Amino acid sequence: RNFKAFFQNIEIRIFGLIIGIAVVLISISLKWTGTYSSLWQAIKDSLCQVVAFISTSGYYVCDYTQWPTFAIVVLFTLLFIGGCCMSTSGSLKIFRVIVLLKLVKRGIFKQIHPNSVKAVVINGKAISSEKVSAITTHIILFFAVFFFSCVVLSLNNFDMETTISTTIGLFSNTGMALGVPGASGYFGMFNSFSQIYMAFLMIAGRLEIYAVLLLFSKTF
Repeated sequence: RNFKAFFQNIEIRIFGLIIGIAVVLISISLKWTGTYSSLWQAIKDSLCQVVAFISTSGYYVCDYTQWPTFAIVVLFTLLFIGGCCMSTSGSLKIFRVIVLLKLVKRGIFKQIHPNSVKAVVINGKAISSEKVSAITTHIILFFAVFFFSCVVLSLNNFDMETTISTTIGLFSNTGMALGVPGASGYFGMFNSFSQIYMAFLMIAGRLEIYAVLLLFSKTF
């Protein structure tokens, strides 16, 4: 019942901040473009879709594919972020995103002060170099698998929007996609080989890549 400690956690604060900013941006976009006549309806639908995307829950209350491009891009970005560490959400997770941003900030700082020693600090604690290295490796591996999977699914010759959104939709375990699959999340139009690969991609995303790729390691 220590709510002060709860809100002092940087991961919780960043998670809430991302949701808040995304909802505001999408709501303004929906009202500004005339997609929604009611501001309350725009806020309500955008909140539900933002939470569904960033938590990788996969629910939808409206056809978000008909929203303005700006709103769709915001939702699409959330698929790469995911929820908090230790949660059942997919994608990178908030903690890794925070570490990545702090590494970028430290890199800029060291360009100005090359002899400085600056640790990556989260919640008042310095993160070990081994853990930072593991997180960096995971992020690189995540995008490597993502781009490779885009190439594999592109063999179906669907449009770019369908191919890329399907890849991250499956890899993040949301089932959300744009283009041909749309809000329905139906992927039956892909060929048999792609469907087998998509099953592999869903498992890799759910087990956070390593557990699956280790099976193909010679040393393992």
